[in-house]
Amino acid sequence: MTLTRRLVLGFSLLAVMLLVLPGALIGTALQGYFREQASRETLDIVSYMQRRIVSIYKQLTPAEIASGELMRRLDRSMQDYLVLGEGLQLESVFFVQMRHLSTNVTIRTPNLEGRDISIDEPNSLFLGNMQTHTHGVIPVLYYRTQLDHEGKPFSDLQVAVSMGEYNAILRQLLIFWVIGSLIALTLTIIVGWLLARQILKPLASLTFEIEGMMQSETLGQLDTRELPPDQIRRLAQTFNTLLAQMAETFERQQRFVSDASHELRSPLTAIQGHAELLLKRGQSNPEILTEGLGIISRESNRLGKLVEDLLLLAQTRHRKPRSERFNLASVARQVVESRLLLHGNLSYSGSSSALMSGDQNAIRRIVLNLIDNALRFTPPEAPIEVKVYQRDGSCWLVVRDHGAGIPAANLPHIFERFYRIEADRNRQQGGAGLGLPIVKELVEWHQGHIEVSSSESEGTTFTIRFPALSSSE
Repeated sequence: MTLTRRLVLGFSLLAVMLLVLPGALIGTALQGYFREQASRETLDIVSYMQRRIVSIYKQLTPAEIASGELMRRLDRSMQDYLVLGEGLQLESVFFVQMRHLSTNVTIRTPNLEGRDISIDEPNSLFLGNMQTHTHGVIPVLYYRTQLDHEGKPFSDLQVAVSMGEYNAILRQLLIFWVIGSLIALTLTIIVGWLLARQILKPLASLTFEIEGMMQSETLGQLDTRELPPDQIRRLAQTFNTLLAQMAETFERQQRFVSDASHELRSPLTAIQGHAELLLKRGQSNPEILTEGLGIISRESNRLGKLVEDLLLLAQTRHRKPRSERFNLASVARQVVESRLLLHGNLSYSGSSSALMSGDQNAIRRIVLNLIDNALRFTPPEAPIEVKVYQRDGSCWLVVRDHGAGIPAANLPHIFERFYRIEADRNRQQGGAGLGLPIVKELVEWHQGHIEVSSSESEGTTFTIRFPALSSSE
């Protein structure tokens, strides 16, 4: 389902809820109100008949009461009240039946046409249906009770109040509500469709631009000038940022592939060239054989180290480091001592204990790469200092040299793979350009952080922070 249809469906469902819930509440309230009105009218009849019994008893003598005059007067009084006094249509509203308990004489309203109202439950209001001659079956509210005089039961009164008029009003309102709801729902769908298309028009424009980029296979920038200042513009701006990052990533990947190809091709070319030379002239020239085999061995070792470094970089992206407890100070001191015999300008200082968790071999590789990098760019007489200490819940490793330093223009790129400061890519001072990228990857692999500060002719300082372990861990 498209987003436009989802929006229209959402608008429609909201409109239905706004129409159905109030309509249902109003209908329920009216239905309750009409029943309350019918109940009140029913009890008014009962109250009136009770008052008339008391009043007529006072007006008649015992002989008149015995002759049935009481019931005749009650009959006339009931007709006068229902038709004249209340101004109601007796044939369609009220049905009343009263039976004298002593004489068993029954009086009825004319609209009953001689039929009885049969109600079993006394003193309770309940809904039912009633067969009439003029209106057929109609809904009514039934009520039955006994009227008394001077504390003695006098008659059995049964009343049926028609609910037909009230139901007709409810049906009329229901018809109006259904018609109004259909009209409102139709207008909501039309307006919602137009509004959804207007809202999604900027997204459609962005989609068209992105599809154009896909067909041209170029990463450009989306035009956000005509977009409204809302979430859509923010989405376009975020997408532009993503496109810029992707373009930069693609550029780095292309440069990486180019540099890796160059680095791999150089030793392979040397190996292939000397192998061919040895096949042609090696057997008759021992000097060429010895020199060629040495070059092949050296280039093979360099090729193997390059492949090993690439595998190490890939390894940090696919698994977590081993979790072993060790002393960073001991690891750093061991690396310094392994290089101290050939490089007397190395020195170690700091605390004797800096506990951390991780892959000890990877940490040793970090220290080794930083020291080798410092030795490569530092004169033999310039000191190189390695320092380890534990502070503020972290283990700190600092490698500082007093060499030529790194130019400010090159400093942001030193952790890029195959990047070397020397433009001509000579290898008299450097390797393949993977030492510092490996350091950065291994530091971040251990949830650490690395910083570098450098000044030309004064030296470079690498500062690394790792999460430390407490003595109780």
